[in-house]
Amino acid sequence: MAGDSDMVVWRLTSSGSLDTSFNGSGIVINNGAAGSDGNDDGTGLAIDSRGRIIVSGSSTNSAGNRDMVVWRLNPDGTMDISFAADGIAVHSNAAGGNADDSGNAVSIDSRDRILVSGSSMNSAVNSDMVLWRVFP
Repeated sequence: MAGDSDMVVWRLTSSGSLDTSFNGSGIVINNGAAGSDGNDDGTGLAIDSRGRIIVSGSSTNSAGNRDMVVWRLNPDGTMDISFAADGIAVHSNAAGGNADDSGNAVSIDSRDRILVSGSSMNSAVNSDMVLWRVFP
């Protein structure tokens, strides 16, 4: 949909040009991770011990709410289809409400487990801090 944001990762060469060995163009764009043609925002990025790129953020679902999303890319910029559903893990309702969830930062532990910090709306429509651990 026009005016919506998409999750984007760019890889640049040391001279600042797009690295075309990364996904063929230097750019990876993802839209509709949570099932809607709404906003998809990447807000955190980490690289694991195997060079895979993990992006955390949020995506609009079909109900119009935002779900926490983790995208995992292979080092060459292709989606890692061995991770979750086609390289994308979507989590909602962490705090018990049926509203917005967002992953704001991502980190990788010593066993390559993905840790995402963010927020989740509870049933009282308050935002709670959440920490998700996503297994690779």
